[in-house]
Amino acid sequence: MSDKPTIVPINLEKGFYRHFKGDYYEVLGTVVHSETLETMVLYRPVVSSVMWVRPYSMFTELVSVPTMCDGCAEPVARFQYIGKTLPST
Repeated sequence: MSDKPTIVPINLEKGFYRHFKGDYYEVLGTVVHSETLETMVLYRPVVSSVMWVRPYSMFTELVSVPTMCDGCAEPVARFQYIGKTLPST
């Protein structure tokens, strides 16, 4: 029997997300980094089959986006959950 703790990644809703710059991505799930045990998000652009990973903390963070006000910025989600299907274009 192993004394190692059970490692479970933080859950994130699978489905489609919109990046704050406008592109769409599909989240396939979350995984655990083998060295740091950090939860990573496994995702891919909808226009490609190439898969990417990004730290969960970075995927879910707010980023500052410039606004019409000179020198002002608005916090927005880096990735915004859209749903289980892409919106029709």
